[in-house]
Amino acid sequence: MGFVRDIGPVFLLQTASISDVPAQLVQSQPFLIETAHENAKQGESAPSLQLTAAQLFQLADSARDAGDYVTAETAYRALAGNPDIELRSEARFRLAMMLADQMVAREKL
Repeated sequence: MGFVRDIGPVFLLQTASISDVPAQLVQSQPFLIETAHENAKQGESAPSLQLTAAQLFQLADSARDAGDYVTAETAYRALAGNPDIELRSEARFRLAMMLADQMVAREKL
């Protein structure tokens, strides 16, 4: 999926195109399409999405629920670098829970 960078109050999700974002996530998170279109109208040179922390949490949770653990981990790790301690703590907690669930699932195999 590209990478996520914290640029203050929003996160910048850089992708080659919106089509790089998994279809399941785009369908469950319509704001991704809206944000991509807004950025395109503003003449963004590289395809990117600017997401708030709440939107990035939504994206990460949807990715996790869809089984896209790479996208979820990327988003949680970006949030874990946020200067706001509450956001950082929540992101680390959700990442840890996801990784723990993956370990339990592997052990059951």
